[in-house]
Amino acid sequence: MAYLQTKLDTLTGNLKALKNVSVILFVFANATEQGQMIYESLKKVKGMVKDIDDQILTDLYNKIFGAFLSGIPHQQIRPDYYFAFLQRLGSLLDEDTAKANETDAALREMLELALL
Repeated sequence: MAYLQTKLDTLTGNLKALKNVSVILFVFANATEQGQMIYESLKKVKGMVKDIDDQILTDLYNKIFGAFLSGIPHQQIRPDYYFAFLQRLGSLLDEDTAKANETDAALREMLELALL
């Protein structure tokens, strides 16, 4: 039973990470469509970036956000950081989806064995 609880906790964590990454991507996509500043989007997703707990993503976020705080973002933000940030989100989305699928498959297998 403890193994089942561990798998359920893992699945819950993966789904939360998927949700956070998806929301961040959605916020940035909407901001681009509506012509909003990236700064507003960065402020909205700050907590979610911390919740994801990925050092690469956090470092990229801090580089982009720090440029806005410096007062001269047009001179400080390199497009590479912004695109690397979005690319990292995509990679995390792929990784978390794979982990969630693996955990789901393991849970289904466990339930099938329990029903036999």
